[in-house]
Amino acid sequence: MSTENRLWVPPSVPFKNRKQGSRLKMKPMKLGFSEKTLWDWLNLLAALAIPLVVAFATIAFGLLQIHLADQQHLQDQKLAQQQHDADQLSSLDQQRATILQTYIDNIQDLLLNHNLHGSTLNSEVSILARARTLTALQGWIWSAKPV
Repeated sequence: MSTENRLWVPPSVPFKNRKQGSRLKMKPMKLGFSEKTLWDWLNLLAALAIPLVVAFATIAFGLLQIHLADQQHLQDQKLAQQQHDADQLSSLDQQRATILQTYIDNIQDLLLNHNLHGSTLNSEVSILARARTLTALQGWIWSAKPV
């Protein structure tokens, strides 16, 4: 006989070991809330645990990222303000240096080319020297005023 055309069936429990009419049934454990068993509640908890953990982690990391971005923004603003203050001081120093150099050049010209040293108090050269001195001092004082 050929075995290719036959279907294999596992052997069953012998009839003599079975009680007549009994079937193997497991009674589920009841929690008292409804007809749900402990196993049903554990399955529900397991099904909800992963999405809840992922949602909580996403929210926590989002809040952490917002906090870190705010700190970085405040630090950037502080650095920008410090740079602005340093630039203003540098600009003020350059302005004062220009005023001083222009004054020195003008007085040097009056001393060497227009005989400022030998002039009288009311001569044109003396009046011009005083005017340039007062103008330089006003420019120096004006540049020191805060903006």
